[in-house]
Amino acid sequence: MMLRTTKRMRWLILTLSALVLLTSGSPGLAQAGWSIAATTTTTASVPAPISSPSLMTVVSNNRIKYATRAWAQVVNLATQRILIINHISQTYWEGPLDEYLPVVTEQTKNMRTALLKQLSPEQRVQIETRSGPFDSLAPTLAITFERSAEEDTIAGFKAHKYMVLRNGEAYEETWIAQEINFETEVDPQKFKALVKRQQEARTTPPGVVLAELTELLEKGYPVKTVNALSGVTKTVVQVEKKTIPESEFLAPAHYTAKSLQEVTAPQAGFRRPGP
Repeated sequence: MMLRTTKRMRWLILTLSALVLLTSGSPGLAQAGWSIAATTTTTASVPAPISSPSLMTVVSNNRIKYATRAWAQVVNLATQRILIINHISQTYWEGPLDEYLPVVTEQTKNMRTALLKQLSPEQRVQIETRSGPFDSLAPTLAITFERSAEEDTIAGFKAHKYMVLRNGEAYEETWIAQEINFETEVDPQKFKALVKRQQEARTTPPGVVLAELTELLEKGYPVKTVNALSGVTKTVVQVEKKTIPESEFLAPAHYTAKSLQEVTAPQAGFRRPGP
């Protein structure tokens, strides 16, 4: 009788230990989410093969990762922290959004001021037309969108066309796929709050388009976007709903932790995250 009781207690302890490990947020734990690969092209270029996407978006458990070949940015909406990875210098910084946004905003302001002093009026127009989603020379920024009757199938998903306007002017044509929706992976209110802060700071993740930073994301995901000013097209080429490992949201082990200013410092030939 005593032996049977001892065995049962041992089994209960092992079971409870396993449950604790499963719910403790272990670095090896994986979560369900989305992995989306996209390419960018201009009028004169051709799409890259699926095996070589230039932009990646990974979403899982209130975390969003935007990545290019040069940069990666991971936002944790639950903790309000951000990870910036610089693949060029193999460095990274991780910390609170409250620390990140003021630094990058000041860097952007200084770079913009120095650049505008050297530009002619014609060059200023060129800079404006090729600027990022929130990087406008206008002091205020209003984003609206209009749905058209046009539809298409992109990356295997049916999509509706919208026109996204920035300060009342056409900025992007975008096709939204309703079947690609982050509502179970991302808290919509936390995401809206993040976008509002990024808009006020005029900072954006690397590679994103304006449609990704509006209420359109509640309707689905932009599988194709054409910038009406620069002519650059971003096209989704592969979409996977799958289990995302924790390592996807971490800096590579061999990268070096540096200060935010060092990691985000402009480098010749490459553009840092943000406008």
